[in-house]
Amino acid sequence: MYTPKISIVIPVYNSEQHIKRCLISIRNQTLIDFEAIIFDDKSTDNTLEMVQDIIKNDARFKVTINQKNYGVGKTRNLALKRATGKYILFIDSDDWIAPTTCEVLFENAELNKLDVLEGDYRTVYEEEPLHDIHIHKSGSIQILSGIDYIEKQPFIGAVWNRLWLRDHLKKFSITFYEDISYGEDVYFSFNGIYNANRIGKINFTFYNYFQSENSLSRTVVKDQHLRGLLKLTEYFRNSFNNSQTKKQRKVFAKMLAKCMVHANKLLRNSESETSNLHHELRKETNTSLHLLGIKFLQTTEIHLLGRLIFLVSPDFYNFLFRIKTQISKF
Repeated sequence: MYTPKISIVIPVYNSEQHIKRCLISIRNQTLIDFEAIIFDDKSTDNTLEMVQDIIKNDARFKVTINQKNYGVGKTRNLALKRATGKYILFIDSDDWIAPTTCEVLFENAELNKLDVLEGDYRTVYEEEPLHDIHIHKSGSIQILSGIDYIEKQPFIGAVWNRLWLRDHLKKFSITFYEDISYGEDVYFSFNGIYNANRIGKINFTFYNYFQSENSLSRTVVKDQHLRGLLKLTEYFRNSFNNSQTKKQRKVFAKMLAKCMVHANKLLRNSESETSNLHHELRKETNTSLHLLGIKFLQTTEIHLLGRLIFLVSPDFYNFLFRIKTQISKF
């Protein structure tokens, strides 16, 4: 059975303004042995017509239309089931990649026998002039186990700046949360990296992450933000509880701390402080803080340095808090 080198997964929904740039960047790849799996999540604009016009006569592109609007998590999962490539690369429909992306990522993943390979990205804002990127600086590649990588890295959320070995994803049944539309990529990336024996980081900026005024991360906090973060916080709290080793506890404590810091930010900017989701997330945050042995302090009482210490090392923050408590008794 023929196996493409890379399966490129592109979920699309009402993307008529930007889909052309995305698909052309894929069509222009220097590595031609790929399949592009496009799942249209029941768009209501002209996205589908534009897609079909751009990819006509190119058998590498395969289009599927969802029966209804499922959301990005389930749409990506459906595309993963359809994928046949050795590696998986995710691209969002309003983003685009450098021409040598597939070639460079595939060669480095194969050479180093990696489960996951990470490159770099740049954020492009709508109001900025656009220009292409072709940055590939040679040098040694750093290879770590997944759990060591998580200990060292400040951010692991995105799925699109990494190449994923499909057999690795299948072995550990790594999929996206389907019932949330915010944070589903954090769950996927964490599990994909955590279970990896070999993850590499290459000095290669290939991905253009486009941010418009309507992008999710630039809009007001809504219930979908709270719902997604609530589920992630619950997941990392339960994982922390079930950890078997000190190293596992450290990793899950780090992720749980990140969720709680982000939760405090969302709660301050939430549209409604009276919503059930608002109260559920605040309750979950307090439960998690108690679990880590840290007395909950109101956000206004935590100065910037304290928040940074808490984010980097919950154990050290707890240690400092206990010292402060003991001193205050005298």
